[in-house]
Amino acid sequence: MQTISFSTPGSLSTLIGDVEFARRLGRDIGRPLPSANLPLYLQILQPTAAVKALRGQGDPVPVVIFVPGGGFARPMSKGRVTWASGIAGKGFLTVVTDYRGYDAAPFPAPVEDLVTAIRYVRKNAALYGGDPERIVLLGGSAGGYLSLMAAYAGDQFSHPGDDRGVSCEVSGVIDLYGPVDPLFAGAGEGSVARRMSGARTEEEARQKLVSAQILRVIGKEKKLPPTLILHGDADPLVPVSQSELLLSALLEAGQDAEGYLVAGLTHADPRFFEEDANELYARFIRRVTANTQ
Repeated sequence: MQTISFSTPGSLSTLIGDVEFARRLGRDIGRPLPSANLPLYLQILQPTAAVKALRGQGDPVPVVIFVPGGGFARPMSKGRVTWASGIAGKGFLTVVTDYRGYDAAPFPAPVEDLVTAIRYVRKNAALYGGDPERIVLLGGSAGGYLSLMAAYAGDQFSHPGDDRGVSCEVSGVIDLYGPVDPLFAGAGEGSVARRMSGARTEEEARQKLVSAQILRVIGKEKKLPPTLILHGDADPLVPVSQSELLLSALLEAGQDAEGYLVAGLTHADPRFFEEDANELYARFIRRVTANTQ
């Protein structure tokens, strides 16, 4: 047998699946009545650097909470683990979170669930080699919207069962092609806004979603977490103008924000999670968490 060596550091992560972080009231598909026993799960990707931290061979690593999209209906949590694996491969403890979509409970239920997930991760990150004080949210589409709302106004959407003694603040947020206003396409019958709000009429939907507009929580009076925004210029579902509005509002308010229009990319394009994009996210994460690894 010949002796060989592998000099390149590994980027594989260990998957710790179906970690339950909450049980909530909601409808499950196929069940006509609300259930108080609807479990919400985390899928945890633990990189080598986090394992080494647990062994005392390095510092705890930053944590990325990956918030999947799904049209606000049902989050594609397990289906997006492979997309999140590239982020974990950069050395970050990466947590793909579940939340209730509008088929289970109307707004603000999904924001409440994300805020609960943040608190759960903060309390338990050290068990997996993560740093509870260095948490960044990353979400695409509906997950981008939820990430922004939780990052900017999480305390306003605390679930009654949350331990509010645990902070839900984050170090930064990455928004990929997310809407900033659920009413951007109107509130007609069958619209996302109508379903998301659980409203029966267009007017009722508009009234319920007044508090759901991201721009209303942006101002100069409060320092918001740094924000990175990306949007494909060929997106047929969420107009580029949504991200442009967000970036303009943040910069006008003196907030830390940067935005990129990505040539040729459509909505939820897998190229948002390939190497070039992941390296861009990693640079942002390292900057906002003061991580020099």
